[in-house]
Amino acid sequence: MVVAHQSDPAEGLDPHKTIGFPSHRAFELLYTSLVRYNSALEIEPDLATEWDQQDSTTWVFTLREGVLFHNGREFTADDVKYSFERVVDPDTGSPYASVYEPIESIDVVDTYTVRINLKHSYPGLLDNIAMLRGSAIVPREVVEENGDLSLVAVGTGAFKLTSYVPDEEITYVRNDDFYRDGLPYLDGIVYQIITDETSRLAVIRSGAVDFAALGPDTAVRLENSELNVIEVKNWELPQFMMNASRPPFDDPRVREAIQLAVDRNAILNGVAGGQGVLSGPIPTGHAYSLPVEDLPYEVDLDRARALLAEAGYPDGFSTNILTGSLRPTWADFAIIMQSQLAQIGIDSEITILEWGVFLSRAFGEKDFDTRIVTATIQEPSQYTYDYFHSEHRRNRAEFFTGELDELAELTATASSEEERAAAFREMQLALLKDGPIVYSYTPFEYVALQPYVKGFDPIASWRRHALETTWLDQD
Repeated sequence: MVVAHQSDPAEGLDPHKTIGFPSHRAFELLYTSLVRYNSALEIEPDLATEWDQQDSTTWVFTLREGVLFHNGREFTADDVKYSFERVVDPDTGSPYASVYEPIESIDVVDTYTVRINLKHSYPGLLDNIAMLRGSAIVPREVVEENGDLSLVAVGTGAFKLTSYVPDEEITYVRNDDFYRDGLPYLDGIVYQIITDETSRLAVIRSGAVDFAALGPDTAVRLENSELNVIEVKNWELPQFMMNASRPPFDDPRVREAIQLAVDRNAILNGVAGGQGVLSGPIPTGHAYSLPVEDLPYEVDLDRARALLAEAGYPDGFSTNILTGSLRPTWADFAIIMQSQLAQIGIDSEITILEWGVFLSRAFGEKDFDTRIVTATIQEPSQYTYDYFHSEHRRNRAEFFTGELDELAELTATASSEEERAAAFREMQLALLKDGPIVYSYTPFEYVALQPYVKGFDPIASWRRHALETTWLDQD
């Protein structure tokens, strides 16, 4: 099957070291973990056949027997221990180290049993593993032979990597030894890297490809065609982020002024053509998200100007909006923000960088005034604890005041469901008042399939293991 793929995995294919979704979508066919999500977003067995939470800090996983890595070596409990320890090892430099920081130790009980011991209660453990973000199980010998997994891929997934030509295509072949009986159905998959949306529309229309991911404005143009257009639940979250360690965004009055100046409906309509739903800090529809009717999104330009004056900026100020070239919608978002900020005297210059350069500057160096990017599906506490706890290494907005630390900790560790839900609600409302991120909407996502493509059962943000059960009904 030939897929029109949106972007090149410029960061590489190492599932423990890449943070951008282009890489995620490339390696999701190659690797698996202990558990995963199904299309109903329920956690189901993967490399683990069952698990037992023995107490608030102890989890025991029973592993599948007879699973083979792509190099032919059998998967065992030692690989689970190695993989998670690699993620938290500072020498790895994994962006997911903090996600698994609550792990105190991992014990290999026997060849097919592993015990994970936590430092404290961690309700989101299974969800994080199911995300396949930093949780892929990898073979030690391949890492040690190659230094990392950026250009090689040896996992336990349904497909094996055949070749990767940067900016052109990625080729996968069926893993005949895959542990799910009879799967995958496809003999192979080719990702043709086509970054331009109009070009992806052209190749799916012409029949040059079998499958294409499209934005809402493009998908609507296929309504009367023979192609099957499917809306996929999407928990992506476009964000306008202020650097809270850099003046003037270190002043809560400035941040509140910007929150009050933004018309979220204008962003939803202007960027996504209305194809989405308003959202707060956790994507609407996700666990613990705020109901749309509770979002305090009222524009008050007079109050915004007054707050800027109180903060010492009666005539506004100049700033920069940094974003990447990966998605055209980010530039659209930046242009709308530029216009809306101008209404309260903030003059914004837009800088669009090539994706790799943007990642290095915005995520590595954290050198930005403001930036626009999209957060992908995560376990809920990553939107709160990871992003805003003053001591957390993933505090991307440089928000180090500590004023939300107690609430953030409760969202990540509270064993009482009532207490955890209350903390999520209180923290989200606080962030929407004067937090360093302007939230707006969660977009709809679409895929277009030729009529002969069958069995595609989409998972939120169409996680790639949905292709395990896809086949082509052709003569």
